[in-house]
Amino acid sequence: QGVREVRAAGAERLFLDTKFSDIPNTVAGAVRSICRLRPWMLNVHAMAGSAAMRAAAQAARETDGERPLVIAVTVLTSLD
Repeated sequence: QGVREVRAAGAERLFLDTKFSDIPNTVAGAVRSICRLRPWMLNVHAMAGSAAMRAAAQAARETDGERPLVIAVTVLTSLD
């Protein structure tokens, strides 16, 4: 709901710091779901592995409308 409110307030480019990290099928499903919010960019955690990152990119390519950038975060600032 918060993302929808920010979008309604006029935000054009939203970066959703999602850090999805799971098996490839789950990451792809999460990306498909989040793409409904029309993010400009989202991220997945590289720790999920190359197959999950490829699944995220493929899911983003399949979205209707403008495709979001999909990036990978490799190191978290805090591990505790």
